[in-house]
Amino acid sequence: MLESGLRQETIGQCIKVIIWRNFWLNIRLTLKPTLALYTQMSSGILIIVRNPWKRSDSMMPVFDKYEKQGPYHWGEVSRSLSKHNIFTKARYDTVLNIVNEENPVEVLDVGCGDGALSYLMSKCGARVVGIDTSPLALSYARQMTHNCNTELQFVRGSALEMPFRDAVFDFVSAIDIIEHMEKPEEMVQECKRVLKPGGLVVLSTPQRLTETPIDPLHIREFYANELADLLSEYMTEVEVIQSHPIVVAELFWRLRSWRIVRYAVNFLSIYLKKNPFKSRRLGKFYVMLAARGRKPVENTLPIAEQAWWKK
Repeated sequence: MLESGLRQETIGQCIKVIIWRNFWLNIRLTLKPTLALYTQMSSGILIIVRNPWKRSDSMMPVFDKYEKQGPYHWGEVSRSLSKHNIFTKARYDTVLNIVNEENPVEVLDVGCGDGALSYLMSKCGARVVGIDTSPLALSYARQMTHNCNTELQFVRGSALEMPFRDAVFDFVSAIDIIEHMEKPEEMVQECKRVLKPGGLVVLSTPQRLTETPIDPLHIREFYANELADLLSEYMTEVEVIQSHPIVVAELFWRLRSWRIVRYAVNFLSIYLKKNPFKSRRLGKFYVMLAARGRKPVENTLPIAEQAWWKK
């Protein structure tokens, strides 16, 4: 049922990409040199295909937001009308809602960056460990949480080979990480390894809307059914949550440079708790995915033997 339902959602997403009337967006994509897309209009149908002049791997950009912007996630989830980002806030709230449902004790934040989400999860009462490959991001994370009265620790390491023992965390989050992985299945395997039996993993990633990833830093993007299939190979109770209506995303990215618009939507999010990216009434198509799955409990010993074994 899960697979058939998700495949129906994928068909809907494909239809949306083909006939979506937001023509100006696709024109903008074709003109953006970093994406190298070619747009062809045929019989009223818009098709996006790979451009033969796409850049080589040697020309791929480097993630340098921390060098240029500092610990920017902290501003995006702050109560500052000028820095608050409703897109990021909605992404984080999806994860925090699941954390509050699960009430985990030990949490791992994979790709923690500057530690903003790690801090928010620790405020839910969990002991949180953040892991990232960037020394600069980790230094920002330690700096920003230095005076926080929460249990936080930040470790340098790779999502593909984490320096932790097996089965030590109740909850693992990997937010907007998997799209950067050449071998995403290896990251999921590693998340499963460090999870306790019955523990939960939550992944989030932009939903695939074009043949080539829109963000030049992304190696692979996923349809809802593709992400569910990947997680189902290693986890049980898999669920995919679609969020961030594409209508809102289009307006947001196009109008966010207008200060009055940015301040207005940030006021709604901060003070009235109304974030349009959380709405389920503004269309059927979404730009973000979040997937959750539970590590199987593989211990099949009888109850008496289990108690003896622990002794």
